[in-house]
Amino acid sequence: MKIVVLDGYTLNPGDLTWDGFKEIGDIIVHDRVSYKLDEQDQVVEKVGDAEIVLTNKTPIAREVLDYYISNLFEPIPCQITRVKRITV
Repeated sequence: MKIVVLDGYTLNPGDLTWDGFKEIGDIIVHDRVSYKLDEQDQVVEKVGDAEIVLTNKTPIAREVLDYYISNLFEPIPCQITRVKRITV
């Protein structure tokens, strides 16, 4: 399982460990990804084909969510169902 952290510095500025995630999959931690909604290509590039994406301050545009929902996800994760107002 591939796990991507988009803004690792804000989620863990050094006082925690990512070891728990390493037990369930391969984790890639990016310290910072652009917070600008018009630079979503960086988000798409970093997320790639990850099955789990963690973000704290990096926004993920609705168009990006639409892409992942229609192309990559089989079961729709609960977080996306709330954003898209999809009843599960």
